[in-house]
Amino acid sequence: MTSATGGHDCVPLVTVVIPCYNQGRFLRDAVDSVLAQTCQPLEIVVVNDGSSDDTVAVAESYGDRLTLITQPNAGAAVARNTGIVAARAPTILFLDADDVLDPDCVERRLALLDDDAVGLVAGGLRKADELLVPYPDEAQRVAAPNLARAGLYVRESWTPTCGLLVRKVVF
Repeated sequence: MTSATGGHDCVPLVTVVIPCYNQGRFLRDAVDSVLAQTCQPLEIVVVNDGSSDDTVAVAESYGDRLTLITQPNAGAAVARNTGIVAARAPTILFLDADDVLDPDCVERRLALLDDDAVGLVAGGLRKADELLVPYPDEAQRVAAPNLARAGLYVRESWTPTCGLLVRKVVF
């Protein structure tokens, strides 16, 4: 399995899981935003969920900087689960194919996850149009106080999965 670490054998800090169904036109922006993170090494897993557009070609253009998994269309939740299984890092960050991360997103979220009692970190997000022109900020940072509560939080939360950083053991 290759990773954003250039295919090296080192264990990445975070695996960024990107489910993609017919979002190839946005995928390059999403992957580029991961590659531009201030915190490395990161592993990128793109799960092509049965796309009929250029998703595969876009993902393959990155070579060994990401792992591409193709599966029949089963929905975003199944695609995320596929990415979780493939992840080598102890933490997972979810990024939808039509979203991008601020350059210090992973660094800031990892700093909040530094406490062993925290199982996940959800952060702010800005909605934007297709040209990435942001709408007003609408969300705030949330950190679960412990791993057991993190599982409850994930099941009962309205927080979008995009940008959610979760310790793999929570799953």
